[in-house]
Amino acid sequence: MPKKCPGCGKILAHDERYCYFCEGDISKLKDKEEKPKCFIATSVYGENAYETLLLRNFRDKKLKNSFIGAIFIDIYHTISPLIAKLISKNETLKKITRLILKPIIAFARKTLH
Repeated sequence: MPKKCPGCGKILAHDERYCYFCEGDISKLKDKEEKPKCFIATSVYGENAYETLLLRNFRDKKLKNSFIGAIFIDIYHTISPLIAKLISKNETLKKITRLILKPIIAFARKTLH
């Protein structure tokens, strides 16, 4: 189903962030629709890697559904961009992070399947 501008109801293109009909800024609406990033997994595996997608799926299907999980997600989204930036610049940190994420990925895989 096509998305409509909340201001005027005009049908929007998939990537529009501004409604040219009513001159409404819909970027905040589009930001809410986009999936939040898995910053650390993306920095070591890549945006569309199996491990990144699995962790994102685990976050969306399991963690978001619990109070503690939601708190963890909020904290993670606050501190992880800086950590991911540091990791992405250092091959040794990438290797260490992969080792740390390995059991978490195994747990997520088991939990989701």
